[in-house]
Amino acid sequence: MPDPRVRRGRRFALATLVAVGVCAMTCAGHNSRVAIAEWARRCEQEVLARLGCPYDPFAGCYRVPGERTLRDAFARVDPGGRVRPPGQAAAAAPRPERPGRNPRARTTPHPPRDDPRSHPRCQRKL
Repeated sequence: MPDPRVRRGRRFALATLVAVGVCAMTCAGHNSRVAIAEWARRCEQEVLARLGCPYDPFAGCYRVPGERTLRDAFARVDPGGRVRPPGQAAAAAPRPERPGRNPRARTTPHPPRDDPRSHPRCQRKL
């Protein structure tokens, strides 16, 4: 399943968030994102390690995804998305468009600017 989130700022892998959601829904019967986050918060450290949560060396424990992280990730995942077979090349899957990028952006360099010292405010008064 492709990860539709932008790379910058990711703290949890998509597989970890999906695993937390699936375990909370099937084992404990929780069906809301708040209940899933509460279930994850009450989990033992061994369970969080097996689910793939990142380890925080400063706190000395595994980090737990919050409700907002789960909500944002589950909102962006396509529930009808295809899962590639292991033998299929990754390049064959379509790449999602990155928001905020203009495909027709200027590729030529900017024209040279005037010397900033030539501005009247930069001239030294004698």
